Amino acid sequence: MKAHTVGARPSERTTRAVTSCSYLTGWRVNEILALRREDVDLSTGTAFLAAESTKGRRDARADLHPVVIDHLRTVLSFDPLVFPWQESPRRLWADFAKLKEAAGVEFKGAFHRLRFGFANANVDHVPADVLQRMMRHRGASTTQGYINKARRMQSQGTVDRLHVPATFTAKVAN
Repeated sequence: MKAHTVGARPSERTTRAVTSCSYLTGWRVNEILALRREDVDLSTGTAFLAAESTKGRRDARADLHPVVIDHLRTVLSFDPLVFPWQESPRRLWADFAKLKEAAGVEFKGAFHRLRFGFANANVDHVPADVLQRMMRHRGASTTQGYINKARRMQSQGTVDRLHVPATFTAKVAN
């Protein structure tokens, strides 16, 4: 394990791990940044979220996707926090804006959009009640709002309006 340099900017590896964790868990950024090393079991692929770190003030145990586990392995250190983030969570928004720019992706929204992305990507694969539990929504109506937005996107010919970065449309020489 690596020691963390206090006050240092998070590494690209850390930013990637936080981003992956957000997109593949649906967790809120404050829940991710509050995750304690002792609450992650890489061998069983589970994490415990303490009530004081969740919006609903309820303890939660969650299964982690293998990709999340792989990313967590790269950032674990001697620090009690999985992500010893010394800056405001808003710093992630700036980092996320840079990631969007580098990828040539243009859409409104900050880091929290990864949470919507999680719901949107899984709406057809996970039952609504399971999605609600994974996102730790207290009421089904909140989850239903995410589902409704995803369904509207699917039904409005969204594919015709998708932004396609120039790198994908460039002609390739034979």
